[in-house]
Amino acid sequence: MPPIARRAAGDRGSPYRMAEYNGLDMTTAYDEARARLIGDSIDRDWYDLWPSVTAARTELLRALEGVSEETAARRPGGGEGEAAWSLAEVTRHALKYTRNVRAIIEATSRGRTAAKDARGLLDDAGVATFAELRRQLIVESVSRGALPEQLPEPPNLDVTVGHAVLGQLNCRAWYLFLTLHDSDHTRQVRALRGTV
Repeated sequence: MPPIARRAAGDRGSPYRMAEYNGLDMTTAYDEARARLIGDSIDRDWYDLWPSVTAARTELLRALEGVSEETAARRPGGGEGEAAWSLAEVTRHALKYTRNVRAIIEATSRGRTAAKDARGLLDDAGVATFAELRRQLIVESVSRGALPEQLPEPPNLDVTVGHAVLGQLNCRAWYLFLTLHDSDHTRQVRALRGTV
């Protein structure tokens, strides 16, 4: 397993990285990822999950360090959808996604539902520079990092919100899914930094 995955998983192995499912068809991979997310959401509390979630976000923020405005705005050649995003667009997406998933976690942990944004949305952060955008992502990440102390224990695990690929997830499964989401975008940022 790559070092980033070990760090993000607290050296316990990361069942949340789709890359570990090499050799399996994607339906099986998604089913297994969902089963692990749900299983861990039942077996582990917020504080047990926090190191993995926070480590994955820290790696994403580190990957975005030192990016110039010009580099942040440059799009890779080819691709469509997320594959065509610039570093600034990846950051805008991470910001929007963080806000949306945080609202889902807060609501469902208390037995309420919340709307899941459409896949691949970008935040209209209203900032002029990439540095300001990255700063907003850091501020949002600090708020997200404090979630365990703000959420009920035990949380409501019966109320779920659908994920576009993995299906219905409860609050802790959404929280843990952030590890996979951030790790995927960290790989994307590192690849972009090598090509743009």
